[in-house]
Amino acid sequence: MTKHLVHVFAVLACSLVGCTSEAAEGPAKQSASTPVAKNLDVAGAVELLDKQSDVVVLDVRTEKEFDEEHIEGAVLLDFRSADFKKRLADLDRNDTYLVHCRSGGRSSAAFEQMKELGFTSIYHLDGGLQGWIAEGQDVVK
Repeated sequence: MTKHLVHVFAVLACSLVGCTSEAAEGPAKQSASTPVAKNLDVAGAVELLDKQSDVVVLDVRTEKEFDEEHIEGAVLLDFRSADFKKRLADLDRNDTYLVHCRSGGRSSAAFEQMKELGFTSIYHLDGGLQGWIAEGQDVVK
Protein backbone atom coordinates (compact mmCIF):
# COMPACT_ATOMS: atom_id res chain seq x y z
CA MET A 1 0.00 0.00 0.00
CA THR A 2 2.79 2.45 0.92
CA LYS A 3 4.65 1.68 -2.31
CA HIS A 4 1.42 2.34 -4.25
CA LEU A 5 0.94 5.72 -2.53
CA VAL A 6 4.53 6.73 -3.27
CA HIS A 7 3.97 5.92 -6.94
CA VAL A 8 0.69 7.88 -6.98
CA PHE A 9 2.38 10.90 -5.41
CA ALA A 10 5.26 10.65 -7.88
CA VAL A 11 2.84 10.57 -10.81
CA LEU A 12 0.91 13.53 -9.40
CA ALA A 13 4.11 15.50 -8.84
CA CYS A 14 5.25 14.77 -12.36
CA SER A 15 1.95 15.83 -13.82
CA LEU A 16 2.36 19.17 -12.08
CA VAL A 17 5.89 19.78 -13.38
CA GLY A 18 5.61 17.99 -16.70
CA CYS A 19 8.13 15.19 -16.26
CA THR A 20 7.97 11.70 -17.70
CA SER A 21 7.51 8.41 -15.87
CA GLU A 22 11.28 7.86 -16.17
CA ALA A 23 11.89 11.01 -14.14
CA ALA A 24 9.61 9.73 -11.38
CA GLU A 25 11.92 6.77 -10.90
CA GLY A 26 15.25 8.58 -10.77
CA PRO A 27 16.94 11.96 -10.41
CA ALA A 28 15.67 14.72 -12.65
CA LYS A 29 17.74 15.33 -15.77
CA GLN A 30 18.32 18.77 -17.25
CA SER A 31 16.37 19.14 -20.48
CA ALA A 32 17.47 21.05 -23.57
CA SER A 33 14.91 23.75 -22.77
CA THR A 34 16.21 24.42 -19.25
CA PRO A 35 17.40 28.04 -19.10
CA VAL A 36 21.15 28.56 -18.76
CA ALA A 37 22.57 31.58 -16.91
CA LYS A 38 26.21 31.22 -15.91
CA ASN A 39 29.24 33.29 -15.06
CA LEU A 40 32.33 32.34 -17.05
CA ASP A 41 35.97 33.18 -16.64
CA VAL A 42 37.95 34.02 -19.77
CA ALA A 43 38.92 30.38 -20.40
CA GLY A 44 35.28 29.32 -20.14
CA ALA A 45 34.20 32.10 -22.49
CA VAL A 46 36.84 31.14 -25.06
CA GLU A 47 35.71 27.52 -24.82
CA LEU A 48 32.07 28.56 -25.31
CA LEU A 49 32.94 30.65 -28.38
CA ASP A 50 35.06 27.82 -29.81
CA LYS A 51 32.32 25.21 -29.34
CA GLN A 52 29.29 27.25 -30.36
CA SER A 53 29.53 29.46 -33.45
CA ASP A 54 26.19 31.24 -32.98
CA VAL A 55 26.95 32.96 -29.65
CA VAL A 56 26.14 36.68 -29.69
CA VAL A 57 28.88 38.58 -27.85
CA LEU A 58 26.92 41.43 -26.28
CA ASP A 59 29.10 44.40 -25.32
CA VAL A 60 27.22 46.75 -22.98
CA ARG A 61 29.88 49.47 -22.82
CA THR A 62 29.57 52.91 -24.41
CA GLU A 63 30.05 53.51 -28.12
CA LYS A 64 33.33 55.34 -27.40
CA GLU A 65 34.66 52.36 -25.41
CA PHE A 66 33.51 49.95 -28.12
CA ASP A 67 35.21 51.99 -30.86
CA GLU A 68 38.51 51.92 -28.95
CA GLU A 69 38.56 48.12 -28.71
CA HIS A 70 36.13 45.22 -28.63
CA ILE A 71 35.90 41.47 -29.04
CA GLU A 72 35.69 40.53 -32.71
CA GLY A 73 32.09 40.18 -33.86
CA ALA A 74 30.66 41.78 -30.72
CA VAL A 75 27.36 43.65 -30.85
CA LEU A 76 27.11 46.97 -29.00
CA LEU A 77 24.16 47.69 -26.71
CA ASP A 78 25.10 50.63 -24.47
CA PHE A 79 23.91 49.95 -20.92
CA ARG A 80 23.81 53.68 -20.23
CA SER A 81 21.61 54.55 -23.21
CA ALA A 82 18.10 55.80 -22.47
CA ASP A 83 16.52 52.97 -24.47
CA PHE A 84 18.72 50.12 -23.16
CA LYS A 85 15.90 48.20 -21.47
CA LYS A 86 13.67 48.41 -24.54
CA ARG A 87 16.45 47.38 -26.92
CA LEU A 88 17.42 44.53 -24.60
CA ALA A 89 13.81 43.35 -24.46
CA ASP A 90 13.69 43.40 -28.28
CA LEU A 91 16.53 40.84 -28.58
CA ASP A 92 15.73 37.20 -29.40
CA ARG A 93 15.44 35.50 -26.02
CA ASN A 94 16.29 32.11 -27.52
CA ASP A 95 19.73 33.11 -28.84
CA THR A 96 22.86 32.41 -26.80
CA TYR A 97 24.56 35.52 -25.39
CA LEU A 98 27.93 36.22 -23.81
CA VAL A 99 27.50 39.60 -22.12
CA HIS A 100 30.38 41.79 -20.95
CA CYS A 101 31.47 45.34 -20.22
CA ARG A 102 34.82 46.81 -19.20
CA SER A 103 35.21 45.09 -15.83
CA GLY A 104 31.89 43.43 -14.97
CA GLY A 105 29.67 45.99 -13.23
CA ARG A 106 27.36 47.04 -16.06
CA SER A 107 27.30 43.58 -17.58
CA SER A 108 26.35 42.02 -14.22
CA ALA A 109 23.33 44.32 -14.10
CA ALA A 110 22.49 43.54 -17.76
CA PHE A 111 22.89 39.80 -17.03
CA GLU A 112 20.33 40.07 -14.20
CA GLN A 113 17.91 41.97 -16.45
CA MET A 114 18.28 39.30 -19.12
CA LYS A 115 17.44 36.59 -16.57
CA GLU A 116 14.36 38.55 -15.50
CA LEU A 117 13.27 38.92 -19.14
CA GLY A 118 13.46 35.16 -19.66
CA PHE A 119 16.50 34.82 -21.90
CA THR A 120 17.18 31.11 -22.21
CA SER A 121 20.96 30.98 -22.70
CA ILE A 122 23.10 33.74 -21.21
CA TYR A 123 26.67 33.79 -20.01
CA HIS A 124 28.44 36.59 -18.19
CA LEU A 125 32.16 37.23 -18.80
CA ASP A 126 33.67 37.69 -15.35
CA GLY A 127 36.29 40.42 -15.38
CA GLY A 128 34.89 41.92 -18.56
CA LEU A 129 37.06 43.12 -21.41
CA GLN A 130 39.88 43.95 -18.99
CA GLY A 131 40.04 40.30 -17.94
CA TRP A 132 39.81 39.21 -21.59
CA ILE A 133 42.80 41.37 -22.52
CA ALA A 134 44.77 40.41 -19.37
CA GLU A 135 44.47 36.76 -20.44
CA GLY A 136 46.02 37.60 -23.82
CA GLN A 137 42.86 37.32 -25.92
CA ASP A 138 42.60 39.35 -29.13
CA VAL A 139 40.51 42.49 -29.57
CA VAL A 140 39.64 44.63 -32.56
CA LYS A 141 41.08 48.15 -32.33
